[in-house]
This record gives sequence, C-alpha cells and structure tokens, in this order.
Amino acid sequence: MFLLISATGNSYGQVIYTTSGLCAPNQTNYFSTPLCWIKTGDGCSTAEVPPVSGTLACPINVVINHQVNLPTLFNLGTRVNLRVNAGGQFNIPGNLVIPQEAVSGVVIDGGQINVNGSVLVNLGTTTNNTIINIQTINSGIFNVNTALDLRNNTLVQISGDDTGEMIVGTIDLGQRAIINVLAGGRLISNGDTEYAGNNSEINVWGYFNTGSLTVSGGQGKQLNVYGDGDVMIEGDLTIAGTSQITFGGDSNVYIEGDVIINGSGDKLIIEENAKVVVCGENTETNPPPGTVKKDGLNECPDPNNCPSGGYYVSCKILPVDYLYIESVYSKVSNTNILSWATAKEWENSGFEIERSIGTATDFEKIGEVSGMGWKETITEYEYVDAQLPLTGGNIYYRLKQIDFDGTYELSKVVSVRIPGVQFTQGVWRAYPNPTDSEQLRVSLLDRSQYNDENITFKIIHPTAITKAVSVSSENEMNEAIAKMIGSVPKGVFVIEVAWGQKVEHIKVLKK
Repeated sequence: MFLLISATGNSYGQVIYTTSGLCAPNQTNYFSTPLCWIKTGDGCSTAEVPPVSGTLACPINVVINHQVNLPTLFNLGTRVNLRVNAGGQFNIPGNLVIPQEAVSGVVIDGGQINVNGSVLVNLGTTTNNTIINIQTINSGIFNVNTALDLRNNTLVQISGDDTGEMIVGTIDLGQRAIINVLAGGRLISNGDTEYAGNNSEINVWGYFNTGSLTVSGGQGKQLNVYGDGDVMIEGDLTIAGTSQITFGGDSNVYIEGDVIINGSGDKLIIEENAKVVVCGENTETNPPPGTVKKDGLNECPDPNNCPSGGYYVSCKILPVDYLYIESVYSKVSNTNILSWATAKEWENSGFEIERSIGTATDFEKIGEVSGMGWKETITEYEYVDAQLPLTGGNIYYRLKQIDFDGTYELSKVVSVRIPGVQFTQGVWRAYPNPTDSEQLRVSLLDRSQYNDENITFKIIHPTAITKAVSVSSENEMNEAIAKMIGSVPKGVFVIEVAWGQKVEHIKVLKK
C-alpha cells in the first residue's frame, strides 16, 4: 500500500534554490556554482547550491526560471521538489534517475523538461516506496525521449489543468508499479505500453494515449478508467494471463487496432456509461465471445447512433494512403490546425473534415477540402478549425475521403486537448458609448492581459449576428468595426472580442 505524501507543501526547514539568471544555459557544473542560484529559507541545508541527490534531511525546492543544460544525467534526491516556470527549460542529455525511497515532486508551470534518455524510477530491490508527483500546468511539457521505466513499489501520479502533458517514448511497468493519470493530467506514450511485473496498474481519470498496450503475465495487472477519463490506443489492446481491464464511469476508450484476449473469464469489463470503440480489422472475431462483460450495455455497429455506453465494433475506420494525420492547437489564434499528407491518390474527389467534441463517437461534418484526383506523389493538406467550444476539452477529428463515384473511407482518429476560454471583464472598452456615428472604437484598458495574440471579434445584435472577423491587432479591429457599424440597427448590441483563451463581451448602445 502506498502512502502519498505531499511534495509541494511548506514545512519547517524548507530551503528554496532559484536560478539567478547570471549563468549561461550550458554553464559547466551548473548545480555546483553558487553564482547560478539564489537561496532563500533556512534549516538543515547550509549549502549555497542545491544538494539535489542523496538522502536529504529536509525538503529542498529547486526552481528553474531560465534555461539549464546539463552535461550528464541527473539524479533526483529523496526529498527534492523540482519546479520549472514559464521561461524555464531543463535539458537533461541522459537519464533522469529517481532513486528508491524517494518522495519527490515535479511541477512544470509553463516551462519544459526535456530528458534525452529515460526516466528511471526506483531500480533497486527495496520494498520501500518511491513516490513522484508530476504536475503539468499552463502548457507545461515533460518530454521523455526514451522510456518511463518503473520498478519495485513505485507510484507516479500525473495531474494538471488539461493544457500541459507528459510525453514519453514507451512505458514499462515492473513489480507493484502504479501510474495514476489524475483529472486534468495527460500522459502520451508514442510507442508501446507493457506490463512486465505483478500487481502493476494504470488508473486513468484524465487523458492517456499510447501506441499499443499489452497487459499479460502474472496476477494483479490492471488498466482502469474512471469518471470522465479518455483513453486512445493507436494499436492493439492485448490482454493475457490473469490480467483484467475495467472501463467505467463516463469514460471514452478508442482502440484503433483489435482487442486480443487470450484466456477465459471476464478479462474486459465495461460498466456504467463507458464507451469503448474498437476499430481493427478483426473486430468481428476479437475478442472471443464470453470474454467481454457488458451486461445491459449496447452492442451497436454504428457508434454514431448509440448515445449511451457500450462496446462498439465495425467502426469502418481504415487507414488508407496517408503518410500522416495530426492536429495541433494554436494558442495564439485559438484554433486547431488539422494537417495530413497522402502518398498517392486515385479518383480522389476530396475530404470531408469530421469533428466530435468530448467523445470519439459523435462525429459531424465541419468542412471540406478538395482532393487532387489522380496523383502519384506526396500531397500535403491543412484545415483550420476556428469554431472551438468555449468550454474546452478533448476534440476528435477524422477525415472522410470521398471518391468520384461517391464511395468513401474514414481515416484514423486524432485528438487534441484545448483549454477552456476565460471570460474577462474590464480588459477592453468601447467608446463613445452610447454611439450615434461610425466612429466607434474598441481599446485596451488592461494591457497586462493582452500579449499580442490574434483577435477574433463579431457583433451580436438581437436581429442579426455578423460573421467572426480575425485580425492581428487592435488597430485592424477598429478599421473593420468602422466599416461594419453603419449597418448595425439601432439599439443595444454586443461586441464579442476573443484572444488567446479569453473572451469579453462589451455592451454598446447605438442611438
């Protein structure tokens, strides 16, 4: 049983070491040079530089506000808490090693940690616990090039605010290793996830994406999804041995490959209102009958027509001649950019872009892009989705590729998480207000809340709403408003101004 101890709270004897900004990013022996650090607090540590490795008597907080490039691997001490703020970047050329008996925390608040090797957690043989809390907020990134490798009574908890994420090459779980992806946390494995030891678990309340997932071998291995958890498996889900998987709550699970179950009994349990979509080539035969417990749930060939939970097969989501499909969120323009490329095309009339908000089962057409017809070389495409929901959340996209004869194929599904929009008050003002002329202008009152993002605005009147207009500056917005205001009827109307993840509504009276 794991004892979770907070790694971020204040306590007596705590010492904080903050990067001073006086050292170059590639400063030799950065962590042993006093000039590189500002020390605050008192207690058990008298050193002028952070003692980041070994067994420490009191909590040590290391705050990185600048770029730090290390020449070697990095060992995180037993009670060291690492924080990387906006503007900070911590580059580790080798492995990040978290030793046995550690209770450590990592907070990435708008900054970035890049580990060129692996994150190795507790590779000893002790039965004591290793606990690490990882929090990614404000678009913070924890990027691990190779593997997240957990061994021997280790617990990794990943939390956040849905904007940051931890990205790893692969995931390997050893004996009694647990990963909790908490609400707001995002864990992405670009490769495989494998369970190599008994009593190992991945529990998901947030978002988990992996290339493939194999749960096999001894007892106590589980993948559990709870609440509003979202799981995307881009390959096969393989369940063998005495392992068991449970999908519950209002979770959404999308499996691009097959579910392959070896053995008998309730290997895969689907309960409450969970939706599990399986889209591989052998969905009619895998999993074998009797191995999926789904009492009272729908079994429907078309997930778009099944609004409640269930186990859905026959998705007809088949990769065709695509080189890649990806979706990226742009914070500056508050848009999702969907891009893809085809290796060749034959009788390709074009693509319909389909989107589903919140789940991977309720797709609707939002746009279209013409195809090349016949082409034997690479073609790249792009579609910008500017009509994003204000509430944020997971957005799923797929392409419907249509031939000239009307037949079509659906692409794989890609997902992107967008932050919710923050409604503001008093950042902008409209003047003169009331207005009786075409000289209405909108200007900034609080410049600290505007960082030169692109602006999208529209005018909302009880009798009409204008199309959204995108501009790159306050002056461009006012030039456009001057051309539009003459056609706005008299009475009260609203100017909606959106920038970044913020929206403000300004009420105006036209005489």
